[in-house]
Amino acid sequence: MSVFRPYAVVDGPRGQLWEIYVSRVPPPQWRRPVRVQRERFGRFAPLIALPQMIVNRLFWPFAAIPVAVVTGMRSTTVRVEAMTHLPQREIYLWTTTRGRERYVADSIAAGLRVGSIAEPAGARYHGTAESRGLIRAPAGPPDPRA
Repeated sequence: MSVFRPYAVVDGPRGQLWEIYVSRVPPPQWRRPVRVQRERFGRFAPLIALPQMIVNRLFWPFAAIPVAVVTGMRSTTVRVEAMTHLPQREIYLWTTTRGRERYVADSIAAGLRVGSIAEPAGARYHGTAESRGLIRAPAGPPDPRA
């Protein structure tokens, strides 16, 4: 099992290609960058914003990766993610314990093959990436009631 290669690739009933990833390493949490207040620093705001951008956007994400790897190696929790990119991006997440990840991933693959979201014994379903606030829902038509 590799973080960079899917554990399994499954064709869904509506033509989706599902990739199932199994990992003990949770991705680092995304943090909203802090913005420099222009009115507070006046014309020096760009000079202050550049180092702040370098630290917030480059340094912290790279510093968080080794911490996530060490934390994941000591953890007994295993993440199983199923994702598809077409016709729209969908990501589902389950967690389980070490030793059950192959059974859970195979059960999820069997469920996706027939078009259902599996809930294997010994695993907890966490929902979609949208419901967890990790990605934005695609913009749909405007609400006529608004």
